[in-house]
This record gives sequence, C-alpha cells and structure tokens, in this order.
Amino acid sequence: TDAQDLLQTPGAVNRFCVSVRGWDEPGRLEQVRDAIDKAVSPLGWLEVLTWEDERKTFLNAVEAERRLNVIIMFFIVGVAALLIACFLLMMVGEKRKDIGVLSSLGASEWGIARLFLFEGMFISVLGALLGVAWGAAVAYNLNPVADWI
Repeated sequence: TDAQDLLQTPGAVNRFCVSVRGWDEPGRLEQVRDAIDKAVSPLGWLEVLTWEDERKTFLNAVEAERRLNVIIMFFIVGVAALLIACFLLMMVGEKRKDIGVLSSLGASEWGIARLFLFEGMFISVLGALLGVAWGAAVAYNLNPVADWI
C-alpha cells in the first residue's frame, strides 16, 4: 500500500515476483517464464521477465569485466614467468666461474644443471607460497585493506 500511495495508483499491482524451485537446473527458469507468459498473454499488457532478463546490461558488464580480468592476469603471469627466466639466466651468467670450478672438480653437466634447476624451483615455490599467503591475507582482510587504500 505504501508503494501504491507513492505512485498514486491505489489498488494497482505493478510487479509480481515468483520464486522458482530448482532454478539452477538448465532451462528451468525459461520453462517457468514461458508457462507464465503463455498464461498471462491473453491480457496483452503484462511482461514476464526473469531476474537475468531485467539485469542483462549489468550482467553483460560483469561478464566483460571477468574476461578483461582473465586477459590482465594472463599478461601478469607472463611477465612474472619472463622475470623468473631472466633472473635464472643472470644467475647462471654470474656463476660462470663457479660452474668452471665444479666442472674441474669432476661434477657432471647434469649435476650442475640439477643444482640450478633446484635453486630455480626453490625460488619459484617460495615465491608462489609467499604470493598465496599474501593474497589470502588480503582476501580475508579485504574491508580493512579497502578502507586503508
């Protein structure tokens, strides 16, 4: 009645909402919408919409933002992988003398390669663990972080 008074339409109904059980089943909402539309179509002035139909613009914007986030994350991960590769190449270049010493002491090429692979894996795993820990800490404290920013 308050909405009718506000809109100055006493006794009028301008919206009727229906809750659907099993809405997550494929095609269920469309099936119910079509059945209701068929039942009220003789009246001619009623429009039957689902929640998604009413908010199509917003949902399309969210989907576009999701796709953009995937693209941005692809570039971030690519740059991170490139930086790790550059770091490992620089490390090998700086340890050229150490590689020569290890070779002269009888270390095999595979043994030296394994040493650098282990070091690279250690750095990568440590970075991943720190990144996950930092990301989880920010995610669990999102509101205080947003307020601080």
